[in-house]
Amino acid sequence: MNLLGSEVPASQTALYLRTLPAVRERCERVFELAKEGKLQYFEYHADQETSVGDFCLSIIQVRLCNPMLSVFYLVSLDPARFWIQL
Repeated sequence: MNLLGSEVPASQTALYLRTLPAVRERCERVFELAKEGKLQYFEYHADQETSVGDFCLSIIQVRLCNPMLSVFYLVSLDPARFWIQL
């Protein structure tokens, strides 16, 4: 990362990329590319947003309504791990 000509250490860049503003910034970039049809592996269909939202909510409801799945999900959010089991 290069700000105003000065090099920023990778560790500082990594810390920044973990912040909510950085995530929002990247999401906005991806969303703009999606609207322009410039994503390599995905297509964006604005008319399907409601269906996608319903699908995501159904997954969340299944996970949260099953105590064993909920416990497993919360345990898998341990920050020491590099994956999230859904």
